[in-house]
Amino acid sequence: EGLGPIGDAPKAPARAASAFDRLIPIGQARVRDNSVICLWGLEDYGDRAVLTLGVLTTERAETKQVTPGHGDVEVWDETGVFYAVVPVAGSGEGRWSETSFEITPSPQGANTLGVSIANLPGSSPRADDPSLVGPFTFGIALSDPT
Repeated sequence: EGLGPIGDAPKAPARAASAFDRLIPIGQARVRDNSVICLWGLEDYGDRAVLTLGVLTTERAETKQVTPGHGDVEVWDETGVFYAVVPVAGSGEGRWSETSFEITPSPQGANTLGVSIANLPGSSPRADDPSLVGPFTFGIALSDPT
């Protein structure tokens, strides 16, 4: 019983060795027609960061997690530097979805970040429903990690 020999332990990718540095709670939402677009938080790992997006809709619309090619997310800092943003994990069905985005490099030197989200995947019975189109823009103050 127990975990067995060390050699039997689960393996983790090398990227998992990045040290968690800080969590920046965001807790901001944008409401549009049948949807609420939420940024939950930013996890900083030193070499990269992870941004979590949640989408909630009414019974009139459906949402899906963001995947490459389905949904547009841009992140930039106060100096105008744009960061690479890639969806790395997500889940959702029907009226909710959540997606985590990897941001590289880590924005550790920045004081503020801008985030723009548009063209979220999903559907609505109304062809003219703008609830997932956006753009939805957020401003994030980055706290000092000390």
